[in-house]
Amino acid sequence: MFVNLLMNKLLFVGLASLFGYYSVTAYSVIEKNADNHVLQENLKAVAQESLEAKVAGVGVIEVTDKNFQQEVLDSKLPVIVDFTAPWCGYCVILTPIFEELSNDYKGCLKFVSILVDNNPLISDKYVIESLPTVMMYYQGKVVGRFEGLPRGDQKAQYQKEIDLVLDKL
Repeated sequence: MFVNLLMNKLLFVGLASLFGYYSVTAYSVIEKNADNHVLQENLKAVAQESLEAKVAGVGVIEVTDKNFQQEVLDSKLPVIVDFTAPWCGYCVILTPIFEELSNDYKGCLKFVSILVDNNPLISDKYVIESLPTVMMYYQGKVVGRFEGLPRGDQKAQYQKEIDLVLDKL
């Protein structure tokens, strides 16, 4: 049982570090369940690297109920918001795609992510009923909304939808 639990946690950490998005969360889960000092040190390094990237403004910025107004609604650039949860399989698939898109549109769009379970005020305000939900904001208003994960080439589908919205601005 313990080996199975540990293997599940290691798989989660492997996915977390691969996607780079949930690494800080993964560390806190493993810290409570593993006695392996080397594993904990490696997870600390991954979590620190991920945190440093977010602080440096690289890739997708995590927002909360508290800073949503400032980061999204008051932004000078159009903002793409990924409403997500770590337990959502499609959200995990979208995470690396979202990172790639943030690099493709760097300087033109701002990409942020919000964990719906930790931020109920914003999730309720924008009626987030399915995940993943991606919304585009410009000048404080919703200008686009995409729900679910498209079939086929997800990155190309999101690029097409984003470009259609951008053309209308």
